[in-house]
Amino acid sequence: MKKTMALLLVGLFLISSIPMTTAAQPRLSMSDQELKVVGEYNQLKQKYMKVKGEWQDSKVKYLIAKEKLKKFDQLSLEEQDLHFEETKKYILKTIEKMEGHIDILQNWNERIMNNVEIDKDLELISTELTIFQKSIGNTSNVKELKEISNELKEFWTTNRIVLKEITSKILSAKVEKVLTKTETLSDKLHEKIDILDQTSKEVIEMQNILKELDIKLNHARKEYDKAVNAYSQLNSLKAVNNSLKDVKEYLKTSNTYLKEAHKDLKHLVKLYRTNQGSFPTLTLQTQ
Repeated sequence: MKKTMALLLVGLFLISSIPMTTAAQPRLSMSDQELKVVGEYNQLKQKYMKVKGEWQDSKVKYLIAKEKLKKFDQLSLEEQDLHFEETKKYILKTIEKMEGHIDILQNWNERIMNNVEIDKDLELISTELTIFQKSIGNTSNVKELKEISNELKEFWTTNRIVLKEITSKILSAKVEKVLTKTETLSDKLHEKIDILDQTSKEVIEMQNILKELDIKLNHARKEYDKAVNAYSQLNSLKAVNNSLKDVKEYLKTSNTYLKEAHKDLKHLVKLYRTNQGSFPTLTLQTQ
């Protein structure tokens, strides 16, 4: 379970650093709805980090309680209550942490894909976690707690494939969205710069930068395609683990190329403004 959650978090972290718009260039306007969703995501991320910190604190106490509960009958009633409650608290915090991942994935789906089936799958998992949460909260003895905890572990093992597949799809869609917008921007920049005086030193430099930009975008697109192919191979838990690792590396490489392309765009904007006085308005329309 710990490894699964870590993989999900790593995947989210890798893509969160990809700029949806490029600083120092005409920014893509965001609708009120988009701004609302981004704001909700930031709130969910802050909430998750808070829960994660509480979970880590609870884990320290749980590890002590876990050892004590092995000799439960030898403990005083006061010690039994203390360690039982610490164990229960830790399991509840673990569920809350799981729910935090689900909430973030739901927000990402709304922001990037708005896929009805993905939303439905996430909602089903979230509903089951809520049921487990109530059951754990109502336990009154160690035996019940162990039984429900084992059921929770089995449930999570069964559903982690679903979550990993969803994560791969959303991360891939996010990279594709950034790529498409940047490629469209590159095409429009070519149109604007191609009508300038091609003998100008500054224009020649801008054209060279555009060539470098296109090379990097081409590499980024190839890495993205590799990621798509990798997660298309998901058909078993082992394949999920191996493929998700490959997806992570491909998307990380693609992100590196996009960051380099971002530097080229900043340099290009500076040159254009120096040469032309202002930067042209570029309207990007992507699905």
